[in-house]
Amino acid sequence: MEALKVLFTSSGRRVELIEIFKKEGFITYAADCDPTAPTLFTADKKFIVPRILEDPARYIDALMEIVKKENINVVIPLIDTELTTLAKAKDTFSQHHAVVLISEPNNVEIAFDKYRTYLFFKETGLLTPETRLVGEIMEKDEDLDKSFFPALLKPRFGSAGKGIMPCNDMDYILFLYSKGDLDDYVVQQKVSGTEITTDIFGDGQGNMISAVQRKRLKIRAGEVERGVTVKDNHLFDNALQFTRHYKPLGTVNIQCLFDKEKAFYIEINPRFGGGYPLAYQAGANFPGMIKKLLKGEKVTSGYSDYQEGLIMSRYDSAIYYKAE
Repeated sequence: MEALKVLFTSSGRRVELIEIFKKEGFITYAADCDPTAPTLFTADKKFIVPRILEDPARYIDALMEIVKKENINVVIPLIDTELTTLAKAKDTFSQHHAVVLISEPNNVEIAFDKYRTYLFFKETGLLTPETRLVGEIMEKDEDLDKSFFPALLKPRFGSAGKGIMPCNDMDYILFLYSKGDLDDYVVQQKVSGTEITTDIFGDGQGNMISAVQRKRLKIRAGEVERGVTVKDNHLFDNALQFTRHYKPLGTVNIQCLFDKEKAFYIEINPRFGGGYPLAYQAGANFPGMIKKLLKGEKVTSGYSDYQEGLIMSRYDSAIYYKAE
């Protein structure tokens, strides 16, 4: 079989991820709206596309042209703003024999709505911090009990940790709400613990093929800069439970705050996370699993089969090229 062709959309700075796929024998294509994106000079072939937020339909059309012209096998989206749009367009891409490696649209939407994420974790039976809609509290003229605090105010549809504010009492919520600063916000009980992300690879049918736990040691701009792989049986059980309900296709990661036997889940990211290269270096070869899925081969589960105690310490590098 010829080498598989993978198109990374909104590829941005994800140079290391593209290098991993190249190492695994893929022909790599990168698409981005910014002609200076470093991944465009890392992939085998580059494309400049429209900004998705300006014209989603035109964006999808541009990607479809690339898929048809280059006979792309798999499309891997990399930023949050495009995931729902691409999830809804999966059938269109499949007509041209290209798989968009992303979960179903409803599940993608759950991940970007902090209140629905909270409800999903509760329905799944996983611990999650108590969360309320600020607007609903105001409409019902409720007072949250003092035991609810300390809490965090979070944009309901926010990402990368933007707009999060500490909140110690109901008076602060009332004050911000009166200023009109809490449109589409949730208030979430603050919980403590070690932040652990689990990178999961699923087959789309509720089966977990791989799962790698990594503890965040340092964060920069919402993305892990330093981390270490860990293993805990309780967290593996939770990942299996999550996967049965969420049915991810390809990569998703879930984040929790873990304190001994209690893990409070706070976030779902239905894409390759910035810290996935650590999972790969520890032995979780997601690109190899993608190859098998695309070829229709059985992908056996070995979800805890990776190196524990491997540390990732990331740093900045640069690509240089002439302006023309």
